[in-house]
Amino acid sequence: MSIRRVLCKCWLLLVVSLSAMDVVALEGLKDPTRPSHFSSAGNVYLDGLKKQYVLNSILISDQRRVAVINGQRVTEGDRIENAVVRGIQKSQVSLVIDGANIDIHLSKNNFKH
Repeated sequence: MSIRRVLCKCWLLLVVSLSAMDVVALEGLKDPTRPSHFSSAGNVYLDGLKKQYVLNSILISDQRRVAVINGQRVTEGDRIENAVVRGIQKSQVSLVIDGANIDIHLSKNNFKH
C-alpha cells in the first residue's frame, strides 16, 4: 500500500471522527432563545404548573362565564395565584402563567350536560 493511500485513509478517518465529536458536543448545548419553561422531553415545567390548578366547575350563560378553580370563583381576566384567566370554554379554562398558555380541563367526574 502506498504512503499516499495510507495518508488518505488516515485523513478520512480523522475527518469522520471530528465530525462525530462535533455532533456529540452540540447535543449538550442549550438554545439561549428557547423559553425557560420549554423541555424537549415534554414540558415538565408547564405540566407541574397545571397540577397546581384544579378546575372544579364552569358556568356559561348568555350574560356571563364563570369558573371555579381551586375552590375560587373566577371570570375572564381575573388573577388566581400567578395565573391570569385568559378564557373560559365549555369544558376547559385557558390560563396564562409566566407568559405560557395553559389549558386546564374539567375531570370526567365533574362534567355535567
